[in-house]
Amino acid sequence: MAIGSLWPQKEDLKDISQMLLAANPDYVRNFHPHGFDYPTLLRLYKSGGFLMMKATQRATGQLVGYFFLRVFCIGKTFQGLFVAQPHTSRGVGRSMWSASATICSCLGLRMMATVAQDNPASLRSMRHGCQVESEQPIGGGFLAFALSKNHISL
Repeated sequence: MAIGSLWPQKEDLKDISQMLLAANPDYVRNFHPHGFDYPTLLRLYKSGGFLMMKATQRATGQLVGYFFLRVFCIGKTFQGLFVAQPHTSRGVGRSMWSASATICSCLGLRMMATVAQDNPASLRSMRHGCQVESEQPIGGGFLAFALSKNHISL
């Protein structure tokens, strides 16, 4: 799937909120980095500490995913992403991981993420979208990763 626009505008936050809130609770059981309601997204959007991005289907402009980099003053970022269920297994997650790793590489930031061990789709898209520098179990069924830009052509 070809991914279109990355940078959400303030008016896109309602669509992102609706997409996240409409997700099956089992599907998002391991993805709860922040509230999904519009006021929370708006606060994060304005905060300057979150680089929020959206994935849209290039042909239609349909919203298919949401991802962010939580930026810390110590030169690290935390990556989070969500792919809408109807659009899984189409390369959307891989494209989002890759975009985030490229942004971090260009800005000289270290990219970190946590992924549930029982989420093979997220682990697979992460490993295809960026380079795993280190991997460590952190408890609760999660793995912590240090990531970088994948230097092979996709």
